[in-house]
Amino acid sequence: CAPDAVVPQLLSRRRTETSPRMTTLVHGLEDRPPAAVTVLAAVQHLLGVFVSVATVPLIISLGMGLSADDAGYMVGASLVVSGIATLLQVTRPGPLGSGLLSVQGTSFAFVGPFIYLATQDPAGAEAPTAAWLGALFGSAALCSVLIMVLSRGLHRLGTIVTPTVTGCTILVIGVSLTLVTVDNMLRLHDATVAAGAPLWRPWGLFAAVVAAIAAVLASGR
Repeated sequence: CAPDAVVPQLLSRRRTETSPRMTTLVHGLEDRPPAAVTVLAAVQHLLGVFVSVATVPLIISLGMGLSADDAGYMVGASLVVSGIATLLQVTRPGPLGSGLLSVQGTSFAFVGPFIYLATQDPAGAEAPTAAWLGALFGSAALCSVLIMVLSRGLHRLGTIVTPTVTGCTILVIGVSLTLVTVDNMLRLHDATVAAGAPLWRPWGLFAAVVAAIAAVLASGR
């Protein structure tokens, strides 16, 4: 066996030879990157935040069968609320916020419940009425206050909200998103057939998106 002082050196040299990119930091914790790199990274994060915030209201709008105007209104409202909530989180006025650069966005946990509840409109309309949408989103806004109150004791909920609970929750969200995607694709298929358009367009786009996601995940980059 090699001496204890030599083992780390051998392991470090082996890692450097096999995978230098994983052992070399581009920028340290307190480094300031060049202006061009900083702007590029900022724009990249901004686009990532915008897409993540806008995706949920778009999926909910499509699942509810809302008009383009209503979908645009939901996306705009999500962006405004996300901006205000992020400012509160970062600036930490009084007891609110964490003081960290934590972007507050939309949650995919609302997709399944909102789309399901939209079909329960007492008016029985094909698309949810304005009154029913007000009841849904008003209830969500009211319940958010309860979440804010519970967040003050979040550290004490570790015995209740265990990794098993959070893991099952994430699994259910993923399954619901898969079902929503399949439903949307079947709806688009029917609309394409009714319009007499070639079917390779929607299904080709669907296959391209899935292939692109699989390629990115497999690349490890």
